[in-house]
Amino acid sequence: MRLLYILAEFPSLSETFVLREMAGLAQMGFDITVYACARGETEGMHQEAAPFLESAIFRPPVRQFALHRAWLTTLRQQPLRSAIVGVPHVAKVLTFKWTPPQMASAIWSAAYLARRLDEIAIDHIHAQFASYPAAVALLTSRLTGIPFSFSAHANDIFADTSPYWRRQGRAARFAAVCSECGLARVRELCRPEDAEKLHLIYHGVDLRHFSPPASETPAGAAGEGLVRLLSVGRFVPKKGFEVLLRACHLVALRGRDFAVTIVGDGPLRSGMEGLARRLGLAERVTIAGARRFDEMPPIYRTADLFALSSVVTPDGDREGIPNAILEAMASGLPVVSCDVGGITEAVVHGETGLIAAGGEPDDFAAKLDALITDAGLRQRLGESGRQLVERKFDAAEGLRGLAQLFRGSVADTEGAQ
Repeated sequence: MRLLYILAEFPSLSETFVLREMAGLAQMGFDITVYACARGETEGMHQEAAPFLESAIFRPPVRQFALHRAWLTTLRQQPLRSAIVGVPHVAKVLTFKWTPPQMASAIWSAAYLARRLDEIAIDHIHAQFASYPAAVALLTSRLTGIPFSFSAHANDIFADTSPYWRRQGRAARFAAVCSECGLARVRELCRPEDAEKLHLIYHGVDLRHFSPPASETPAGAAGEGLVRLLSVGRFVPKKGFEVLLRACHLVALRGRDFAVTIVGDGPLRSGMEGLARRLGLAERVTIAGARRFDEMPPIYRTADLFALSSVVTPDGDREGIPNAILEAMASGLPVVSCDVGGITEAVVHGETGLIAAGGEPDDFAAKLDALITDAGLRQRLGESGRQLVERKFDAAEGLRGLAQLFRGSVADTEGAQ
């Protein structure tokens, strides 16, 4: 089965869950071509990206005439379809928060992709993220007749929403949503009669790669001495790293012996480095930068607990279920996090971790302190977290569900023919 994945950027160091999904489907026999609206950095990219990069299609920059020529060709060859696609699109320009250049970019991208698909045989189009990529998928499907679907995650549900949500839900063969809280929101955005197309498909975690240490002492079970905290995420507002640092400052004032490693990069990194210095945490906090997927398992295994102090941003952006939390739980780590987005679907307070109120450093500090000072609690929560991941968040199970949806779409297309 030949799939086309529409991505905002490829390769991307932060969106490992997308790459793992494509790699898993490829291992199951799917032939996957990537269409990316922007070319990401290849230096230090995940090694799994290389096979997809070889055949990837990249949208030309707006300044290149090739992008606009594709739309002019479409207008000439398919005037009726162009009108059906273009007229409602112009109306959206006047009524939606996307800027006119963003709206124009979506239709140019779809026209360019449609012309490239004249040369490539594709059975099904799938967009990762329900905002810009799904808009391109919808428009491309209208121009080519190839069925499409999309995956919805977090920002694309709660903040950067598509101008075509209801139309996407109506026209798509299915939509995959990665959290229960996200699924509830998508049901509100789509028509009630399209609810049967919406499916909960957890990203999950590869249990072969992420596992507790092989030693007799599980991760998080160290007794006296330095307690090693780990956090993983992009330095963007919804990750709430300011809350984590302020909470660590409060814990340090209690005289606790701990150190923090933050793995990640992003626009807020320098600001957080400065805040750590001002709070007197420079000797305790290490910001390690971004790491490849294959570098992460041993990093989790050297930690005693995992912390992620996520928040809801003013524009409504929030987490789905952060993959780093699932990776930490699979590695046997107890988790301290917040009651934000879909986090509590994995971190069950008092069972697999501790939950603090989002945006509250005092509460987060109290939860950190409880785990730093109680090795037995760390071990119990870490073991329970691993068991929950095995039952509920095995990536292989999610891949099987997604593969079944893709095969069903193609079967429906062949049946209609």
